[in-house]
Amino acid sequence: MECIHYFFTNGTLTGPRLQVIVPLVHAQDAEVRLMIADDLGLWGDASAESLLTNVLATDTMPGVRRFALRSLLELKSTRVLPLVRRLVLDDPSEDVRRIAVRYLSRVRDNMDPRGLIEKVVKTDARPAVRTAAADGLGYLKDPLALKALRTAGKSSDVYLQRAVGKALADLYQVEGIQMLIKTMSFPSIDAFYNYDRNVPNYIMAYTNHDLPDSVRYDQNQWQKWFNRNKKKIDLKTNAEAFQKFTALTDMLKDSTTEAQLREYNALLHQYPGQKIIINRIAALKDQ
Repeated sequence: MECIHYFFTNGTLTGPRLQVIVPLVHAQDAEVRLMIADDLGLWGDASAESLLTNVLATDTMPGVRRFALRSLLELKSTRVLPLVRRLVLDDPSEDVRRIAVRYLSRVRDNMDPRGLIEKVVKTDARPAVRTAAADGLGYLKDPLALKALRTAGKSSDVYLQRAVGKALADLYQVEGIQMLIKTMSFPSIDAFYNYDRNVPNYIMAYTNHDLPDSVRYDQNQWQKWFNRNKKKIDLKTNAEAFQKFTALTDMLKDSTTEAQLREYNALLHQYPGQKIIINRIAALKDQ
């Protein structure tokens, strides 16, 4: 594994050397299988699609299946979608089901995933999977998901409420902002996957308004502002700008500061006055 890491970090894990390493996804050592299953997505090796699909269907280690599925998501494989549809309901691993529901919302074929994701948000036994499903419904931007989201939002699980609030805002429903403010009574825990939701950042993005740092995490201050201004919020524009900002941030993660500034300034020209874009440009200039 140390040799593989060395080759990868030095940019020499290509061609024949890569073809020797890819089959290690079936190695006897579970730790090796896990690492290779994870790294194949990072390497972007499309030739590994069939191997990863086989691992996903057969490996007994949940962690290996999880990383195989995540790599297939990085590869945007549509061939594996029939298997993913089964796993999203039936895999015994919470982690696998969580990644599977994310997969269904991000990679599409000719089958509409909304009904299956709605079933997950209603029936899965694990909160993290239901939270991922609510997030997926927001990503789909299908107004037909509003009923399922509103029902899910009645849960006492604050993390699920946050995902529902964000999804409703993504669907241009101002009630989603209200739900996000409501969840500020419970502290955000950024250390856990699926729960890393900085609520004030979301509220700022969807309202295009921010509070001073001294009161930014004050629920009452946000509620007062929202009560006065909720009818003035251009949620459609703000949500679209936030979506494009998020996609651009992901695309630019390995780019130079100069390239990032150029792209963010172009986005700001398209969405003038958007604070989330202005803040990113200011942060880049301060580097």
